[in-house]
Order: sequence, then structure tokens, then C-alpha cells
Amino acid sequence: MRRPTGVAALAAGSVLFLTGCADAGGEPDGNATSEIAESGAANADTQARHGTLAQSSTRASGRASTDARRTLVDPAANALGWVAADWLGLSLPIEDWAERQADGELGVDEFNREAAVARSRAQYESERASAEGVGKLRLTLSGELSEYDRSYGEYYVDTFAPGNRIRFAPFNNLPQNPFPNGVQVSFDNAADFASWPMDASAAQQIARGFEWGRRVTLQTDLRLLDVNSTDRGADIVTRIERAVVVGENGRRLGIIGEPPPSGRATASDPSANEEDSER
Repeated sequence: MRRPTGVAALAAGSVLFLTGCADAGGEPDGNATSEIAESGAANADTQARHGTLAQSSTRASGRASTDARRTLVDPAANALGWVAADWLGLSLPIEDWAERQADGELGVDEFNREAAVARSRAQYESERASAEGVGKLRLTLSGELSEYDRSYGEYYVDTFAPGNRIRFAPFNNLPQNPFPNGVQVSFDNAADFASWPMDASAAQQIARGFEWGRRVTLQTDLRLLDVNSTDRGADIVTRIERAVVVGENGRRLGIIGEPPPSGRATASDPSANEEDSER
């Protein structure tokens, strides 16, 4: 693919940050928000009561290639941390985290602390279990279409510019965080989705649907290929399978990765909604 121009060129090599909103007490889960920033700038049982992170003797990714079939839809930051830990075979210090969270709760004293720890422990165990065997992700990403390139007959999608990745910050403010530098989701086939080919009439139909700018939402299906340890973090390597492009007011514009028989993508009926919602 040639070097992109315009919006796509500006986005090349950027990072999309998604940060979980954990509070100072390390509250599990949390919503995630995203923004594009410049480059450089989103399963073992508990070992012992105060154990440290342990590496499983069998790397989980060997199992995940055949057994990981579950899908996570728009996961919170912590969920991606648990997925990375599952694939890497890490055991996380749930007991320590449960005690820390209980100690930070209002109204907890020596009479009800044990029950508070048990609640926190169950919450973390539930998160861990929900991330086991995950092999696919569906992420809702934001992006922008370039001007239509008549020479090549396509739009460019900045979100999938080669080098882009999504960064999450799981387990914020928790002791023994296995990923203090975050967990990122990268795309091994981003170049295939950075351009959206279509004929000029379809492109014009899409352009007329925007009152200002070309901001879109991308409902993106990803298949996990591997998880690699990075410098105090992890890289979840994925392959984009398709991306549903949604414009203003929820108007579905089309699908990248599922071109019609002609080989040219066309705009869908504005009133159409996504039929399948694999969860």
C-alpha cells in the first residue's frame, strides 16, 4: 500500500489511549475513553496469600490458539489486563488486591473486614474468570475519514494507519501491577483496513451524510493472534476481521473488510442497523 496522505498520514504511528477509570483504591473495571495522541506520547489460581506474580509453566498462548473462542465486547481496561495475563500464564495477587480494596472502603472495621475482603476477592475472581479463553475482541473505536482520493478510488481511515495501536492502563494504583506500562492492542493487518475502496458515487453518498467533518465510529472485530510481554507491559497482537463504519446519528455507512462482489465497497441504506451483535 502506498504512503497515505492527508488525515491518514497525520495519524500514522500514533497511539490510541484507552484508560480504565480505577480509583485510588483499585476498584475493579471502569469505563474507557479514547483519543488519538502522537507517537511516543487503550489464570493460574492465586498462589499464596501474599504471593508475587508467578509465570505458569505452560505458556497460555499455546492453548489459546485452539481453545480461545470467547469474545469480549468493548472491555474495560482491567478486562484486557486479565486477558493478557491469561495468555501469558500469569497468576495475579488477587488476595492482596482484595485486602487493599477492602481497607479503602468506607465503614469497614475489624468486625466486617473479613466480609469486605471476601466481596472484593469475588469481584476480582469474576473478572479473571470472564477473561479466560478469550480469542476475539469487538472494540468500538473513533476515527476520521480523509477526503476521497479520486486517483485511487478510496477513503483513508486514520484509526488503522500502520503503526497505530490501542493502549489500556489496567490495574491502576494496585500493588504488584503486572503491566505498569499498560497493555496495548496492535493490528498485524492494519494496512489492509487503512484504505476503504469504493466508486465515486458511493463516496459522494457517504460525504453528503456529514454536516461537519468526517468523524466516524468503527465497530471493529479482532481475532487474537498472540500476546507478547513488553517492557513492563504486554502487546495483544490481533488481526482485524472487519470494521463496521458508523457516521453521524448512528448512520451505518458500510463495512471495511466485506466488500461486495464487485470489489468496491458501497454505502449501506442509512436506516440499516447492524444485524449481528455477537457477544
